[in-house]
Amino acid sequence: MKSKHLLIIISFALASIFTSVQAVQHAKASAQARILPNHSGYLDITSIPITYHVVGEIGNTGSTNLHWLKVTAKFYDENNSLIGSSSAYALLDVLLPGRKAPFEIVLKDSNVNRIKNYTLSLEFDEYIYEKPLGLEILKSTTYIDEAGFQKVNGTVKNIAPKNATAVKVVATFYDGEGKVCGVAYSYATPSTIRPNQTAIFEIELKRKSLFFSNYILTAESYEYTIVPELPSLNLCHVLIFLSLTMLLFKLKAHNQ
Repeated sequence: MKSKHLLIIISFALASIFTSVQAVQHAKASAQARILPNHSGYLDITSIPITYHVVGEIGNTGSTNLHWLKVTAKFYDENNSLIGSSSAYALLDVLLPGRKAPFEIVLKDSNVNRIKNYTLSLEFDEYIYEKPLGLEILKSTTYIDEAGFQKVNGTVKNIAPKNATAVKVVATFYDGEGKVCGVAYSYATPSTIRPNQTAIFEIELKRKSLFFSNYILTAESYEYTIVPELPSLNLCHVLIFLSLTMLLFKLKAHNQ
């Protein structure tokens, strides 16, 4: 009797998981995004002229695709007086819900060495079209070249049924605290990849002697975006579902 009651409870639990997932998927679309708090700024004294960089990420926290993601930075000195401002777009053209895109803002000004802090603001538009999955990063390696620049080499594959054109691969580097410390991108060679074919890429980070903890890669073309490492289904839901399913099978086998 206890086993039957437990089977009923598990069945209701599984049903509630699917119900909650469907409710999320059918919720009214809304365009929302924010600048993630893991951004950082640094002075590049190796560039001519000297420049100040702000690197970070934008998160799509809504339920619809976004594009034209523009970040504006205002820079201040120790007296909180405005030194200058600069803007840049995200390195991905289209940002899907639940995903993030890196950005890099560069200020070229004779007073960049006086920068003590900065503020960031975000603008974006809703992208009403679909951006299907169709690209996959097969492998990647990192190394520092003779000039002291960090490089990432790898292979990207088109798993879609049509050509992927202008394929771009983007790298985001993180320090030990999870802050973004560098971003870079390059186009694949060849930049147009036929269905079920691969292309190579080489990304060079224009920041010497960078010590990073880890990095992630993403990619997009005019037609497609990258397949996520995990399904869009909430990871918590997945783990609960698998655990309850295994328990359900064990109870059924025990009752038989």
